[in-house]
Amino acid sequence: MKVVGGLDSWQWKLLNATDDNSRKCRAIVRSSLHNNGVGAHTFPRYAYDSAIITPEGDVMTRACMRQGDDTVTVTLGPVKELIGDFRRLADELKLSDVDRMNLFLCFRQWFKKDYRATSNMKDDYK
Repeated sequence: MKVVGGLDSWQWKLLNATDDNSRKCRAIVRSSLHNNGVGAHTFPRYAYDSAIITPEGDVMTRACMRQGDDTVTVTLGPVKELIGDFRRLADELKLSDVDRMNLFLCFRQWFKKDYRATSNMKDDYK
């Protein structure tokens, strides 16, 4: 997904949000866009294409929490809570339906694998 729209875009609105909830969501979107930014104000930084959803529904990714720190694996909590965080953020930013869909598309693209997904194809074809 490409960042477009200038100062009125949902991306700029997200970058200007300052609470702790938006900070986590902003880091996820930056990682999804492969643009973690520069400088000390852009932490935490999550690794590109490393986020997974565990079979239990928790989100895990590699992250660097502060400048100069090594990358560690972190658990960000249940995916349902993160979805709620993104919904609240979209509401606070008063995003249009299109911008809201693009925000969630960015969020979905961040995940490398969802281990909750299972296939019962063998059972279906007995």
